[in-house]
Amino acid sequence: MRYFIAIVLLVLPLNAFAYLDPGTSSLIIQGLIAAIASVATGIGLFWHKIKKMFGMRDNIDELSDEELDKADSSTTHK
Repeated sequence: MRYFIAIVLLVLPLNAFAYLDPGTSSLIIQGLIAAIASVATGIGLFWHKIKKMFGMRDNIDELSDEELDKADSSTTHK
């Protein structure tokens, strides 16, 4: 392993002479924002399946049909 590190340090240049313009940093920021948005969207779309996988249930799943009908009729405006 020591020989590999020594060879890598001898072969690779010390200075890269690279230039990162503002467009590059903007591209990196856009990529990070897109990754965060896609993860949030994926979680939002599959939230009920994720909760079910971990054993969590919504309160509405535990209500009977009669209780749901009562709740619907009490919230309707006449």
